[in-house]
Amino acid sequence: MWRTRDLKQLTTSHRIRVLARDTTPLLIEKLAHHECTRNCIHYLVKFTTLATPRTNVQLDRPHPIARTLITPSATSYLPIVDDTLRHFIIEEWQRTFSTENFKLLPCAACARRTQSHDIELIHPRDIDLTLLRNDALPPAVVPTTYAFDLYDRAILYPKGMSDPWSISSLRICPTCRTELIDRQRMPKLCLANWLYYGHDELPTNVADALALSTHVDRSLIARARSTRISFRFNQTRSDNDIDQEGPSPVNEGRRVPQRYLKGNVLIMPQNSTQLTTVLPPSSSVIRDTLCALFVGRTQPTILSINKMQPLLTRKSIIETLINFLVAKNPHYAVNHVNFFGFSRSNLDALFQPGLGDADVGVPSAMEMGFVEDSPAFRATTSDYTHRTDAEPPTDSEDLLMENVGYTSGDQSPLAYREMKMHALSYCLNGGRFLCSKPGDRFVPDFHNPQLLTWLFPHLDPWGIGGFHHPNRAVEISMEDQLKYLLQLDEGRFERDPDFAFVYYNILQKKSVCDSVRFRVKASRQRETVASLLAVDQPLLHQMIASYERDPNYKPTTPHELDILHLVDSVATVLPNIPGTTGHKLSMRNEIRSLVNFHGTPAFFITLNPSDVHHPLVRLFAGEQICLEDAAVGERLLSWQRQLLVAKNPAACATFFHTMITHFLHVILRYGKPEKGLFG
Repeated sequence: MWRTRDLKQLTTSHRIRVLARDTTPLLIEKLAHHECTRNCIHYLVKFTTLATPRTNVQLDRPHPIARTLITPSATSYLPIVDDTLRHFIIEEWQRTFSTENFKLLPCAACARRTQSHDIELIHPRDIDLTLLRNDALPPAVVPTTYAFDLYDRAILYPKGMSDPWSISSLRICPTCRTELIDRQRMPKLCLANWLYYGHDELPTNVADALALSTHVDRSLIARARSTRISFRFNQTRSDNDIDQEGPSPVNEGRRVPQRYLKGNVLIMPQNSTQLTTVLPPSSSVIRDTLCALFVGRTQPTILSINKMQPLLTRKSIIETLINFLVAKNPHYAVNHVNFFGFSRSNLDALFQPGLGDADVGVPSAMEMGFVEDSPAFRATTSDYTHRTDAEPPTDSEDLLMENVGYTSGDQSPLAYREMKMHALSYCLNGGRFLCSKPGDRFVPDFHNPQLLTWLFPHLDPWGIGGFHHPNRAVEISMEDQLKYLLQLDEGRFERDPDFAFVYYNILQKKSVCDSVRFRVKASRQRETVASLLAVDQPLLHQMIASYERDPNYKPTTPHELDILHLVDSVATVLPNIPGTTGHKLSMRNEIRSLVNFHGTPAFFITLNPSDVHHPLVRLFAGEQICLEDAAVGERLLSWQRQLLVAKNPAACATFFHTMITHFLHVILRYGKPEKGLFG
């Protein structure tokens, strides 16, 4: 029987790393997986049968004579992978990344995209279709894209049906199959559970107006706003067109390269969701909501600005959409108290005076700025992978607009202290507050069924699919519905520039509000409570105003110092909410624990899957392609691939997750008994 100290001595002689906490089974496993090299010291171990049984007395064993060891090379600890294992990993990767494995098909009951090998064809006679009915839907949104009465008035997704106009098999995902067949109940995330939005039933003029609407149009028809949207345009030179003819306005004999535009949509959250009283909103609201920044060598002219599609708005589209919302959406109904419907005067004042009856233009209230291009400015926005360095667009109407979102928060110590003072003042006032702001009012963004259609009327035009809908047969949390909406086959929610950013911020605020706690030392609990109740409220308000005027303000009077000391003695405790400082600290501590337990990693691997160049993104975006075609990635120009990536962020996120997880499971073979590429 091997003893631990003998195994450690044998393991050390073979240049195997031994930790103080290694047990006998772990040492045996290390020796079993070790492959000897020429640097290993050879031992001859002879086992014999004892003449008499060994007693429990500890026997002194002779120590081996120390031998001079050869210093190992820098790569001796790296196992050399043979050709058999390499070929096996390559073949498994090729088998895994096939069109059949990653092809997505929609479910007829919930309309979510699911991998084709998980979809099951089920005949309607095997399903109780009454579980998928919603007789409370408004008559105007009853589906007409399939034989509604033939399928017992069930709310279904036509693309998930084998034949929408006759009784035939339905594609059903595993989740819906379990609920419908095994448990005989309505699935939580099915269309019939008030997750049907009726886009196919919109009047023709309204559907056409939505299809032609720009980002500015959609912001002007929304009753509520929770973000500030900035457009940034970069004037970019094309290196491939240096010899193109185009005389300079200054020197007719000089040739200049062709230029084109790239842009970004920057979405910045507001502190609170605000509700307007008329549509379109007034010029002051537009000024606070929209702005444009131009980066280039020369300032843009009014003529060039009026040609930029993302900034344009069309009065006829705005009027059509607002009239539809006021007439058909119950959450846009005029009540003459806090909503007065369509405002002709605001629509007429949308453009600059003197344009007459112009239907298309840039809102005059939109703020615009100009920043001169420079190498320093380009360095701050450059990409080390050069993934955006592409040839100019072939179609002048295509403008690459990538979305950038920001979360609301300030983790600086001064802002943290100021926020705690606000919280203390709020509690001392009994939780009451009064906000006076002309033109709009604040609305709650938690548990508000109206908020989705108020913020995004183009996504929920009928106002029937909001979060926390009161008439749902099965309750759905905001988190579950948000994940569901981003998985829908039509992709309206995932392709919207600001939907994911806005509701991510709402979820973060909700998580913090539901879980924040304040902590004090137990020995000082009574003292702290008494001090909190005895705070001089007028002085506290003065200190808050002082910190707002000057973040570096330092209290001087004894009473101010006492309040500051009291605020600092109360600590805020938060769970590991993703994206917060506490969550980042928790992950860092986990890494430190792993390093402390397993030792410092021998080497690091950096993965950077390129969504612009990989055909898998096109498959996740809904295109019918074959991954086995070696030239599938060459059918689109680089500019077209960038447009595809910018318009399908969810497909890019799915691609990144797929590449990383399969690298772990196929190449590293993590969690499998077989060896991976690195052992």
